[in-house]
Amino acid sequence: MKKEAATRWESQMSQQRQCNKLEHILSQESDRGAAILGLSYIEEQLGEMLKNFLIESKASEMLLTRQISTLEARLLLSYSLGLINDDEYHGLDLLRKIRNDFAHNFVEELSFDDPQIATRCGILFHDDHFWISGRKVKTNRDKFISSACILSRSLLFRVGPEDRIQTRD
Repeated sequence: MKKEAATRWESQMSQQRQCNKLEHILSQESDRGAAILGLSYIEEQLGEMLKNFLIESKASEMLLTRQISTLEARLLLSYSLGLINDDEYHGLDLLRKIRNDFAHNFVEELSFDDPQIATRCGILFHDDHFWISGRKVKTNRDKFISSACILSRSLLFRVGPEDRIQTRD
């Protein structure tokens, strides 16, 4: 039991370091880069959480790589299974919409101060005590990064590999 707890703690610390690295990377990126990279990381986290929740099988692997390969599908399934709560779902969905604004608008040079994006950032949960690159959260960009990091951290301690039911195939 102690070995399992130690292994889980080591895994969580590794994931925590990844979240700290995420904040650093996002703060160095352009607005478009921060939105796309931040949600790519969260999309992978959701995929891992679902992988660990589902039984280990070819069917689960196919489901995750085909039918549940998009961020929206992973969000909907995670919420429907009760793996994320209402606030997390709505926050992650807002982040997804902001990411889509940047990812699907190739013509304009968008920023977090674009009216539609700024409105969404204003709704995001963020921590006024969160610091980004040595300063408190102030801008819409800061709110986005703060929210992405907080929600990413909230996903860390969900279903882990040690909770996975073994193969049925």
